[in-house]
Amino acid sequence: MRNILAIAQNTYRETIRDRILYVIFVFAALMIVGSILAGSISLDQDAKVIKDFGLASIFLFSILMAVFIGTNLVYKEFDKRTIFMLLSKPIKRNDVIVGKFFGLAGTMGVMMMLMSVFFMGLVRYKTGHFDFLLMEAIVFNYFEILLMIALTLMFSSFTSPIASAVYSLLLFVIGHSASTLMHIIKISSGFTKYSLEVAYYIFPNLDKFNLRGSVVYGIGAGSTQTLWVIAYAAIYSIFLLMIAIAILKKQEF
Repeated sequence: MRNILAIAQNTYRETIRDRILYVIFVFAALMIVGSILAGSISLDQDAKVIKDFGLASIFLFSILMAVFIGTNLVYKEFDKRTIFMLLSKPIKRNDVIVGKFFGLAGTMGVMMMLMSVFFMGLVRYKTGHFDFLLMEAIVFNYFEILLMIALTLMFSSFTSPIASAVYSLLLFVIGHSASTLMHIIKISSGFTKYSLEVAYYIFPNLDKFNLRGSVVYGIGAGSTQTLWVIAYAAIYSIFLLMIAIAILKKQEF
């Protein structure tokens, strides 16, 4: 446990100083501010547009942060040969994966908190009150980010950052197309139907984490839905991390 905490702290310190993190953060802030302009041209829907646009900005830019940072975490240990120094100490390979996961999870938690404070302040400025229901959607998004971090670490353990980013973003798109995939399954038959069903249950269903549309209309998640989402994110993330650990253990140094 001590090794995991040490790696997590080092990963946090390393990633929180990454310049690309702040470049993306600036773009996210500009997009959130841009929601005011989008709201001003709507027909008496400015508050709704600002909330919808702001939540989408936080979500999309958080995904970009997680993917671009996460796909480099394990790969650069091989590229810089620092993996040899790590494993020469009494550190297990699973400690490396788990520690990097928690380190990046901490970084993403801080970045999402900063974006959320900025966004909530903007909503308070435009509407005259704090809409804390919006935080539910952001928390749900954070659990999706954790799953994406595990996914990027898995790809980063055996391929290049560019390929890892492409694979991660591809699965991200597929994960948010679960409802469309289910519709295709219902109208398909034979081998196509069975193949799509396998894909539906294997790939992560990221639509489960999307609460943005409902909270804008004042509808939050129930306790059952919240517990289910947490359990789903935890189980799937653990599964992906186990694959990453297994791949790393097969690497010969």
